Amino acid sequence: MKINLLDEKTKNLNYKNGYLNIFSYKAKNNEENTYNSLKYAYHFCNNNICIGIITLPLRKDLIKEKN
Repeated sequence: MKINLLDEKTKNLNYKNGYLNIFSYKAKNNEENTYNSLKYAYHFCNNNICIGIITLPLRKDLIKEKN
């Protein structure tokens, strides 16, 4: 499978058809990682950049505890 790596510093998200597009970013801790994962996924889907979210085992309980 072909892989296309993207990161948060990329100004133009160049998603490619037929590739596994992977978006990467830096996080200071698990809480920030979990929150940013959901935030970016929501933004991309809401703006029709992506068609779905795969969360895998995110620690959503960490967000609930902080809010």
